[in-house]
Amino acid sequence: MSYTLKKLNSTPIINIILYSLAFLASQRFSLGPIHSIICVVTYLISLCYFNNKREKFNTLLILSIFFSVGNGGSIYTETPSFIRYIIYLTAICAIFYKARFSIQRITLFSIFLTIPTLLMVAHKDLLILEVLKRDIIILIAAFGSLTLHQKSLRKFRLNFTLLHNCILAFMA
Repeated sequence: MSYTLKKLNSTPIINIILYSLAFLASQRFSLGPIHSIICVVTYLISLCYFNNKREKFNTLLILSIFFSVGNGGSIYTETPSFIRYIIYLTAICAIFYKARFSIQRITLFSIFLTIPTLLMVAHKDLLILEVLKRDIIILIAAFGSLTLHQKSLRKFRLNFTLLHNCILAFMA
């Protein structure tokens, strides 16, 4: 690892960068469209930790989701949806990474989904694609959280101190 990456990887420097990004992400009215891209920077930093420090990788993914702007309400700029969906899918894949599933829970989950699926097929005219994309992401997340073994869920660790401090910087 080069000297620059080692220096950047030190905890105080990366924490200062993340706190600064959190503060900038909260400046929706004063920074214009720049604040909506802060989640990309956090996401790219998280990818640097994928192989080495999974706890920091997971924490930075959660922060990327937190920093993304999903509903600007035509008041401030939203994060482009393809960027948000990339971050969402990466976070879901991080949860499923080396996971074990319970067959009994998968069966129960499938039984509960049959009625909404049948209703959706019966009323195709009520299908809205924008809502469907969001619902698929929610469905994947629900599938993972409801069907994973408890041991697999314990492997998904977060650095709560870093998460807490970045959220405080966001709210400052």
